Amino acid sequence: MARVKLGEIYSDSGRIGDAIREHLKALEISPGNAEAYRSLGQDYSAAGRYSEAEAAYLEAVKRRPTDWLAHVVLGIFYYQRGRYPEARSAYENALKLTPDNDVVIRNLAGVHMRLGQYAEASTLIQKTLATGAGTRGYNMLGIAYYYQRRFREASSALESSLDIDNSIYVTWGNLGTVYRWLPGSEAKARAAFQRAVELAEKAQRITPADNNIHANLAEYHAKLGEKKQALAEIQAIPDSARRPYMARIALAYELIGDRKRAIETVRSQVVDASALSDLRNDPDLEKLWNDQEFQSVIRTSQSIPRH
Repeated sequence: MARVKLGEIYSDSGRIGDAIREHLKALEISPGNAEAYRSLGQDYSAAGRYSEAEAAYLEAVKRRPTDWLAHVVLGIFYYQRGRYPEARSAYENALKLTPDNDVVIRNLAGVHMRLGQYAEASTLIQKTLATGAGTRGYNMLGIAYYYQRRFREASSALESSLDIDNSIYVTWGNLGTVYRWLPGSEAKARAAFQRAVELAEKAQRITPADNNIHANLAEYHAKLGEKKQALAEIQAIPDSARRPYMARIALAYELIGDRKRAIETVRSQVVDASALSDLRNDPDLEKLWNDQEFQSVIRTSQSIPRH
């Protein structure tokens, strides 16, 4: 209806308050309009009104349970909040309605990755390859294989990703990480990391305040044995902004031989399911994971209420 479309126009232009008003008016006229509820959920989410957003998304699903997109949008909301089991459930409901939908399959695979369920993730991603999956699919498959210690399969998947697009620095970094675990591939690993650094620094010149690039560069420099550069990238990330990159920062510290700061990095944060999965399953962090002090920190962090 017209008010739903007008609300979407307001939302797209950043006028969230106006978008909410229009979608509420649409629901006054048509209380059962599932599309209006879905759009209202997106508005509330953009406004940081998450409890109201969740209620709107759930109402959209209730009003039109056969709409796979409503389940996907709900899953995205849960994923962004770190509520991975609920996101998995929403995506599974969507997949029942559209079993061959690559978007749903990849989203569900991503949730399995965040939960440390790498075998399930790789099985799902394989389904998308038959329909011409792009670089993202091969990249995800490479990471899933890496965490399963299936290093040769991981390198093959990542090389396939680069065959499609060799300009993505993260793919080069992931490939370098895998090569480090393949005997005789030390030179290939170094070359991959150097290419990753080159491309990441190029991206950094465009978005110098991107903390994700800083975190990735810290990891790459650490894996190259470049301690000074790794520390500089870590220091470029404000303390208040480090939580999403905690596992990578801890990894960088561990690789440059500073376990004390690796442990302190984790001690200072509440460890969510995604970070816990990375810390537990990364082959490069096996010794840190088995450290008694580190295990004590993990247990303490898991007992702290999240806000």
